[in-house]
Amino acid sequence: LYAGRLVEHKNVDLLLSAIKRLNEQSDRPVTCGIVGDGPDMDALRQQVESDGLEGAVEFLGFLEDIEDVYGYMKSAGVFVLPSSREGAGLVTLEANACGVPSITARHENNAATEVVEDGVNGYVSDMEVADLARTIQTALDQSTEMRDDCIEYAKRYEWDAIAEDTLEVYKDNIE
Repeated sequence: LYAGRLVEHKNVDLLLSAIKRLNEQSDRPVTCGIVGDGPDMDALRQQVESDGLEGAVEFLGFLEDIEDVYGYMKSAGVFVLPSSREGAGLVTLEANACGVPSITARHENNAATEVVEDGVNGYVSDMEVADLARTIQTALDQSTEMRDDCIEYAKRYEWDAIAEDTLEVYKDNIE
């Protein structure tokens, strides 16, 4: 599953190419849901058509109700955010809270790499089709075993946990 704006720096085209590669290399077909909308929608739909991915990729559009997004996350085997420019990457933690490992892209402008710990709550992939495909397959193979770790990892970022950590920093600096 991918959820976010459909804009160039999100690299959804890279994800689609990785899905194509996985389906060419495996007897087990991989499907992908794309949640979101944006200026790249038409180009991505064309890529799906030209790559013969119509049965493997579903464009779900912009979902007004966040509970609908969480429903798709909970049913996914892996969440993929191949963005080269990301702020906090909170969507990766939302996927983790749903028990789903997250994959994000290794890039100097992608802060989402700060909240994905390889093999614990997901993976960081190179921005290259073969590595992303390999990483998706690894995550899919291990997603059931990673479920509890993903949920526990996401708990570190709950408001109460962050407030406690912040309070400790202030206490340490006062003493």
